Amino acid sequence: MLVVLEYLKCPVCSGSLDVTAVACACCQIEIKGSFRPHWLTGLDREQLDFLLTFVRCRGVIRDIEALLGISYPTVRNRVDQLVDAVEGLLGQTETPSIPIDPRIAILERLASGEISPDRAMTLLDAFSTHP
Repeated sequence: MLVVLEYLKCPVCSGSLDVTAVACACCQIEIKGSFRPHWLTGLDREQLDFLLTFVRCRGVIRDIEALLGISYPTVRNRVDQLVDAVEGLLGQTETPSIPIDPRIAILERLASGEISPDRAMTLLDAFSTHP
């Protein structure tokens, strides 16, 4: 999973890449649009690795010290840096609430089994003829 997260950075300039399509590996459905990547994708590899170590150690600093072979002040420093990074990323990603596209709601109803594929197609067709 971490490898996938690294690809959300431009290989040329390390800038953020825009996500414009997502696809299901099972049914091959593809959805195109403009998607905001999860805030975790804004962390670099070192920060992600430390976050995973922190979670695996359940936040027990003694365990993190032993696993990484670093001192308590170093662990605290890394935690503080991670907190600063996460707060910065969350501050950047806060946006006003955007209404859900009704087509997405139809697909979610289909995925949950609430409506049949035929009913979903009928509803989706209505949006293509009446934008």
